[in-house]
Amino acid sequence: MPLRDALRVTRRGLGDTVRTDVARGRRGVALLVVMTLVTILIAVSSNFAYSQMTNVWMKGNISASTKAHFAARGGLKIALLAVNARTALS
Repeated sequence: MPLRDALRVTRRGLGDTVRTDVARGRRGVALLVVMTLVTILIAVSSNFAYSQMTNVWMKGNISASTKAHFAARGGLKIALLAVNARTALS
């Protein structure tokens, strides 16, 4: 296919896809609206993901803190038993 015929076919296809009844200045409005909405959705979803990750970290910290508390309490009880047993034997 010669270049001239290829350009004619391309222009004809382009003319079919571009709407001529819309004013030239308004053609990008829909694109801007969609891009704005996508940006807002990305911001909201990333905030939600960060919030959920923070909640998971807080739950892990609370669980570790509880385990450490009861381990320390058990160690203290064992130490008191050892001191009391030593004083009872003396």
